Amino acid sequence: MSVIRHSFRLLTVIALVVVLMSSGSGLRPPLAAGDTPSPGATPPAAVPTPDALPTPRSSSHPASRPPATPGPTSGSSLPVATLHVETGGDDGGDGSAARPWRTLAAAVASAPLGAVIQLGPGTFDGAIVQRPGLTIIGTPGQTTVTGGLRVRADDTTVSSLTISGAAPGYNGGLEVTSVRGAVITDNLVQGNTFGIYLSDAIGATVDGNTMTDNGYGLEVHGATDGTVVHGNQIVNNERRVDASRGAGGVNFYLTTGGIRLEGNLISGNHDVGIEIFGATALDIVGNQLTGSNDLIETGTQDGKPCSGMTIIGNTFYSQRVGDSDEEHGIYLRCAVDSVVAWNTFDRLDRFAIGLVAGTGGFNGPLARVHISNDIVYGGRAFSIDSALPSSVTIDHDVLFPCHRVLCPVLGNEIAFVSGHDGTTDFDRFRAWTGYEANGRRADPLFVNPDGHDYGLQAGSPAAGFAGAQDAPPN
Repeated sequence: MSVIRHSFRLLTVIALVVVLMSSGSGLRPPLAAGDTPSPGATPPAAVPTPDALPTPRSSSHPASRPPATPGPTSGSSLPVATLHVETGGDDGGDGSAARPWRTLAAAVASAPLGAVIQLGPGTFDGAIVQRPGLTIIGTPGQTTVTGGLRVRADDTTVSSLTISGAAPGYNGGLEVTSVRGAVITDNLVQGNTFGIYLSDAIGATVDGNTMTDNGYGLEVHGATDGTVVHGNQIVNNERRVDASRGAGGVNFYLTTGGIRLEGNLISGNHDVGIEIFGATALDIVGNQLTGSNDLIETGTQDGKPCSGMTIIGNTFYSQRVGDSDEEHGIYLRCAVDSVVAWNTFDRLDRFAIGLVAGTGGFNGPLARVHISNDIVYGGRAFSIDSALPSSVTIDHDVLFPCHRVLCPVLGNEIAFVSGHDGTTDFDRFRAWTGYEANGRRADPLFVNPDGHDYGLQAGSPAAGFAGAQDAPPN
C-alpha cells in the first residue's frame, strides 16, 4: 500500500471523527472478555504472516464512507489537534512533533477532545481509552500495539495498527465495550484469543481490517444496534479459546438490536466460519465463506430463538473438494422468522443447508424459516435431520448434484430426509417433503466454478431466478 494511499486514508479517518462528533466444532457458550480461561486453554503461539488473500466482493452499503476533508470539531473554531507518540519520546513531553510522548497511555490520558494521536514506527504497550472522541492512528505496516487495546469511550477511532499479543485467556486484542460510535478500520489484528471483541458496542463500524491467527477473528456480545462489519478479511483463525472452542471466524453470542455483516472474506477458519449462538437481528449479506467445517452454524440454549436472521447473497464454496476434511454449508439448529435466499453453494460436503428442530444439544426453535432462490451446485442440497414445522418453506432453488469423477461427500444426492433416506431423485424428494414445487434441477452454467467465478453464462436456467450473482438489492 502506497504512502499516498495511507495519507489519503489518514485524512479520511480524521474527517470521519469530526462527522461523528458533530452528529452526536461444537458450540459452547463463550465467556466474556477478561474472564478466567479453562485449564485446557492454549497459550498464544508464534504469530504467522498471513498468506496472500483474495479480496471480498465490493459493496455499496453506507459503511463504504466517502472521502471528506478535516475540519474543526463541533462547536469549536479550533482545528483538530494531531499529537505524537514515538518510541524515543518522553511522557513528560507535550505530544508535539518536537516533544512526543513515549506511551499510548500517556497520550490517551492527556489528549484534548477530538485529538488525533499519531503513533510512529515501533512497538507500544496497549492502553485503556476512557475519554471520548479520540482517534488513534498508526504508521501503516510499522506500528504494533501489544498487550491489548481497550476502548471504553464513545466515538473512538482506531486505524492502521498491528494489534497483537493480548493477555492469554478470554481477552481481545482490541476490545470495544459499552460505547457508541467506535470506528475500527484498516488494522491487522493477530495473535490473540479474540481478535476484535465487541460487547454492547452500539453503532460501531468495523471496516477493512484483517483478523488472522486468533481464536476467533471477531467476537460479538450483547447490544449491537446499527453496527456494521464490512469489507474485512477474517482468515486463518486457528487458535484454541479452550478445549472445546476456537478456530472460528466470527461468533455472535446473544446479540440484540441489529448488526450487518457484509462483503467480508471469511476463509480458512477451521471449525466454523460464522457461529450464531442465541443471537437475533443479523443481516449476513454478500460475504464469501470457505474453508470451515461449518461455514455458518446456529445453536442456542434455554430456548432462545436465533431470530430475525437474513442470510442473503452470500457465496459458500469448498476450499478443497472431496478431501477428508469436510466442509458443510449452513446448519440451522435454531432459527425463527429468518430468510436464507439468493445464495450460491459450490461442492460442499454432506449438505449446503442442514436443518433440525428440537431441544437439547444446542438445538432450539425452528419456525417461519424461508429458504428460496439459492443455487446448490455439485453437491447435496439439503440434510433435513428431523420433522420440520409447516412454517418452514423451501422453494424456487436451482439444484445440480455432482456429476464429476471427484465429488464432495454425498455430493451426488439431492437431499437426505429424516424418516426416509438420502435420494438422488428430485421428484422423490418433492413427494417426501412437499418442498421445491417450483424448484429446478439444472446446471446453472457458471462462468468458471473452478476459479470461483459464479457469474452466469447466457441461457442459464438460474438467471434472474436464483444465486448470489442475481441477488436483489438489500
